[in-house]
Amino acid sequence: MYCANWSKWLWEDHANQIHFGNGFTTERCYRIRWKIDFRDYLYRENIGYMPQIGRYPDNMTIGQIIEMIQKIRNSNKPLDVDLLKAFQLEALFDKQMRTLSGGTTQKVSAVLAFLFNPEVLILDEPTAGLDPLAAEILKEKIIRGKDKGKLIFITSHLLSELDDLITEIIFMQDGEVYFHKKVATLKEETNEDKISKAIASILKYKAFKQNQQETTRVMETSI
Repeated sequence: MYCANWSKWLWEDHANQIHFGNGFTTERCYRIRWKIDFRDYLYRENIGYMPQIGRYPDNMTIGQIIEMIQKIRNSNKPLDVDLLKAFQLEALFDKQMRTLSGGTTQKVSAVLAFLFNPEVLILDEPTAGLDPLAAEILKEKIIRGKDKGKLIFITSHLLSELDDLITEIIFMQDGEVYFHKKVATLKEETNEDKISKAIASILKYKAFKQNQQETTRVMETSI
């Protein structure tokens, strides 16, 4: 997280007051923001975001939503309409958002995430709610983006869908980062060929070690 054009990471004290590495607090930073550089928001032009559950104005149509986002972004880049055509959403442009199924709303979110050809994509449970065909279309699009060198972050509980999509994995459990590894390293260390099996193997070993430690403590207490 940054403030304006400073390359100083943030940290928090015990009172949750955010500080910058150069001594500025959150309050002071916002107070002098007008003196800095309004162009600092331009990094967002290179980011595409797909929420797990998209929230859009109920009375607007698919076509109006896409047109509105185009006007907001005001980008001169060629639009990436691959998903728009693959999902055949143009035929549904007059449909109001409140009439759409969860899967179709998810398609709209996917189209908007890729539409401006961003270099960075953040996809939150991207295949949730999609039918099998639409899920495959989206996964193929993600793979093509990865092959082009785009940086793609995916959050997912469906580990079985990640094997062909990712090269690195950050596994979180109970709100904490459990490990961060390259997928190839993870598979090699666990001798498994699937991410889901590799992680299951690690968790089983963790549970075994915890039970072993608990048994040892019980025995020591008994003695």
